[in-house]
Amino acid sequence: MKTIGSIIYLREGSQKLMIINRVPIVDIDNQKYIFDYSARAR
Repeated sequence: MKTIGSIIYLREGSQKLMIINRVPIVDIDNQKYIFDYSARAR
């Protein structure tokens, strides 16, 4: 499990991402989706 604040690269990626949340629940088209992590470009 990655900790919040971890800097990662996606597979074959060239951009750094920082983990900012774990298990976010996102509403897309009136359906709820659960993700493992959320991140932002660093």
